[in-house]
Amino acid sequence: MNEINSSGDAYLSHTKLDGKYTLRLSVGSIRVEERHLRKVWDLLNQKLSPNSGR
Repeated sequence: MNEINSSGDAYLSHTKLDGKYTLRLSVGSIRVEERHLRKVWDLLNQKLSPNSGR
C-alpha cells in the first residue's frame, strides 16, 4: 500500500473487516474511467506478485 501511495499513481487506505486487513480505494471524480481502476488493479497485482522481489 505504501509503495503505491508514494508512487502518486493512486492512494489507498486500509481498515480491518471481520479481523482481516482490507485495502480501500475511494473514487471521488466523475471522470474516473474503467482504465483508471484497471491501472490500480495492475499496480496491486505487481506489488503483491511472488516475483515482485518483496
